[in-house]
Amino acid sequence: AITAIDAHGILPDMLSFNPTKPAGYPNGRTFADDVINFRLSFLSKGDIPPDGLEPHTDTLQEFPYLGTPHSK
Repeated sequence: AITAIDAHGILPDMLSFNPTKPAGYPNGRTFADDVINFRLSFLSKGDIPPDGLEPHTDTLQEFPYLGTPHSK
């Protein structure tokens, strides 16, 4: 990385990950994070507000992680 900085005068795009810490900022997102709402709000400079839906609370600790489907 230092060589790339010296050679090109730019910083490489580096992501950090610590497997000893749980998922969540800054170590990745959690399964219940509403990424689409955050992204739409960011890209629209707040013109598209979050939809107000709460994340599921019945997720599983093991794969497939999703709980049973909800009836309408």
